[in-house]
Amino acid sequence: MIRASTNSAGPIENGDVEVDLDMIHEFVISDDSDYEPQNDDEREKIEKGFVYYDGQWMPPSRRDRMVDKVIEEQRAKLEEMKRVSQWRNRHLETTKHFAFESTVPMQVFESYRDLCDTYFEEFAKDWKIRRPRELPPL
Repeated sequence: MIRASTNSAGPIENGDVEVDLDMIHEFVISDDSDYEPQNDDEREKIEKGFVYYDGQWMPPSRRDRMVDKVIEEQRAKLEEMKRVSQWRNRHLETTKHFAFESTVPMQVFESYRDLCDTYFEEFAKDWKIRRPRELPPL
């Protein structure tokens, strides 16, 4: 569980919201000032002014640039999700068996798209049927 609390500088005003970690696709931790070094090597790097980010030690300025880039990419993804959420901007995709039109986020759509195609192939195999080639995707 992760908790968004009223102490944070965010839009939550009347309590806490708990979210299961498996529902969170990505996140960025912008403040790691409470990091406790695990060994002498880490203590030495912290004393030199380095921070640990994305699997490596680096100067804070480099980490900040990398975090800013990630945040901008996430904002762009969110803007695209908002844009596609309107039917007139829906996502169109054709697979071997289906022509999909969708307004859900891509990571949600992809899993259902794959499940639909797999289900159709298994159904057709079990029932020994074939879709005529001259027919467009369902």
